[in-house]
Amino acid sequence: MKSSIKTDKVNPFLSLSWLDLELWAGRKALSRGKSYQHSGNIENLGITEDNELVAWVQGTKHYATKTGFKRGKLSSSCTCPYGASCKHAVALVIEYLEKVKNKEEIPVILTDDKRLKLIKSGHTDWPDGFDDDFNGDDNDDDEISESGKVERKNESADDIGSFLKSKSKDDLAVMLSEIAELHPEIKSKLKFNAGMTSGSADTLVKTITREINRVSGEPGWYDYRRHIGHTPDFSNVTSGLKKLLGSGRADEAVKLGGYLFKKGIELVEQSSDETYTFDEVSEAMTTIFLALKVCSMPDADKMEKAIDWELEDGYGICGGLEEFWKREFNKKDWGLLADRLFKRLETIKIETGEREFHSIHYRDKFTDKIIEALTHSGRENEIIPLCMEETNKTANFDRLVKQLRDVGKLEEAEEWIRKGLAVFDKTKYGAVRNLVQHLQEIRTKKRDWPFVAAIKAGYFFDRPSLETFKELMKSAEKAKALELVRGGAMKYLQTGKLPRPGTDEWPLPETG
Repeated sequence: MKSSIKTDKVNPFLSLSWLDLELWAGRKALSRGKSYQHSGNIENLGITEDNELVAWVQGTKHYATKTGFKRGKLSSSCTCPYGASCKHAVALVIEYLEKVKNKEEIPVILTDDKRLKLIKSGHTDWPDGFDDDFNGDDNDDDEISESGKVERKNESADDIGSFLKSKSKDDLAVMLSEIAELHPEIKSKLKFNAGMTSGSADTLVKTITREINRVSGEPGWYDYRRHIGHTPDFSNVTSGLKKLLGSGRADEAVKLGGYLFKKGIELVEQSSDETYTFDEVSEAMTTIFLALKVCSMPDADKMEKAIDWELEDGYGICGGLEEFWKREFNKKDWGLLADRLFKRLETIKIETGEREFHSIHYRDKFTDKIIEALTHSGRENEIIPLCMEETNKTANFDRLVKQLRDVGKLEEAEEWIRKGLAVFDKTKYGAVRNLVQHLQEIRTKKRDWPFVAAIKAGYFFDRPSLETFKELMKSAEKAKALELVRGGAMKYLQTGKLPRPGTDEWPLPETG
């Protein structure tokens, strides 16, 4: 029995963010939960009729884990010693969201499922030689109930609590400073929090910059054999940027965005933890894009900066710019942007050697941005001349032909198609195929069925298959030449000799 995955707004799992999971289970549990899911430790995931997720999660032992929502809040149960909000539950949620993303169906879990019975009975599997495996935290002072679950002691009543209460603020400050010196992570966190309390924009910017440098110091990595890894944590950077934005300092946030983008791209390039580092950088950049939307820069400047980020982004960390581009900009600003980009295009050189392909690709993307600006500014008459000029430099015939077809200049489009086919050799199969496809669609619109059939014959002769044969037969029928074309095609399969166009045996024309 299968259950179609819900993708509408009533599914609360779909609204969860990494921050939600961290607040729920803690940073260590989130990190280790990611590793567990990434390593394929989740087995037989299913969903109950009450929309609770259930799976076996492989830890030191197989644990039965269940996750759902109670009164709108995330809740879980697990047969591991920790019992709730554990790394196994985090891994289960992440695995479910991955299956939703991949549009996989989730099987329905019946009420008599063994895992549900284990969880309901309060059964706990204690690993042999158990230490602190259950969540990666130090829990030596936790108590164990008769049911086998871990229960936290009341911190206000234990010896440590009493000891701390007996100390003055000065004593506590000294103790905390000493601890911070022994633990760089704690020291870094304290310095960041101290900087965030400042009302000075300069101090906030310096604090966030220092945090960007710290967190980008080590690339993300993952060891599949040992199931351990490191993902740079940009949560402080994101929260700092949000504070800048929330305090009306969007301009400062945008200025920081350039540095964050540079460090983020470098970090993603160096990291080998799949998409986890990417997710961290992308989320931080999204706050920058929100700041760009409301900062004091002129709109043309904002659009130009957004375009620069998009053009330099080879990894997709600028996906958050979609929200920025939803805003309506006026024609005047689009026109101003187009003029600026035109001037910059003159400075973009096409390199030779190993950099040639990259430089051509970049120039083509840049030209696409000019076309977009011209379209929004109402200057469509400048687009085709620009495309013609650029085709002579980058050989992007496909873009020019599309523009000519859009304005109904079909004869001129065919001329450029043939120019392109004369330029490209057989190694440029994709480019040739695109131009031939344009030609086929133009002749289809003209209802020139013999020519369309001749193009389909070219596909068949180039790569004979049942599919290309069927397509050829359909076109030949429209051209009223079905029997002759079928005979010529079969003869080609038997002899390997191409038929001569325009003869009694092959009525289809030469396509060139």
